[in-house]
Amino acid sequence: MKPILISSPTRRSGTTLIQRLLTSAPNTIIYGETCANDIMMLTNLYSYKASYFESSKKWRNDQLKSVLKGEVNQWIPDLMPDVDNYLEALKTSFYSTFQYFEDFAKEHDKTIWGTKLPEWNINNLQLVRTFFPGCKIIYIIRDLGDCLRSAKAVQMVQGIEESKRFCMLWRQNVDFALQNLTGAEVLHLNYKDLIYSPVDTIKNIEEFSGSVGIDASILEFKINTYSDDENEKGYIVPTQLNEEEVELVDSLKV
Repeated sequence: MKPILISSPTRRSGTTLIQRLLTSAPNTIIYGETCANDIMMLTNLYSYKASYFESSKKWRNDQLKSVLKGEVNQWIPDLMPDVDNYLEALKTSFYSTFQYFEDFAKEHDKTIWGTKLPEWNINNLQLVRTFFPGCKIIYIIRDLGDCLRSAKAVQMVQGIEESKRFCMLWRQNVDFALQNLTGAEVLHLNYKDLIYSPVDTIKNIEEFSGSVGIDASILEFKINTYSDDENEKGYIVPTQLNEEEVELVDSLKV
């Protein structure tokens, strides 16, 4: 399987725009953040369990053998079935989730599929790559000031201390991603290229992802929230930054 994983250093960075663009292609579907969180949880769980049982496997299996022989007068609150088979069952469960995502896509004539999650833990992205070496990652980086303005508008960030944490997370994740997410299966995408060079950028995304027929008109629609009675168009205008926030952004984005 070769899923496409879409992420960014912080929220309000454009992952949903990339999701919408790719899903506009007739052969592509990109699932949302609940699916991505499940993938992250399952890969972390399997990795942790495999590491956790490494040192205690012999003791656990020996205890199981003695219990199966009827020797129950011992401390057995953490009795387990065979450890190797248990880990294999976990792995099967993990892979079956991916398989369902792929099977559902194929049922609807989508040969390309993936999922998106801003702030996806980069170590976990690397872990997913060990399970699925053919997976592709699109990492979109948007101007820090624009991210912060959008985050303020939806009250994701309130006050200077939260702004500082948001900006530091952006800086740290940008640096870590550029250092660690490397190779031909990774596309680092600049948000500005979508605005100023949309034709070339969309062509680049198609060639990288395998999606065919992305609808460029998607870029004409500004959508950054759910539509509701108060916000019929699904767009909240970004909030201006104060002087302290401008200084903060300028100190970190270079």
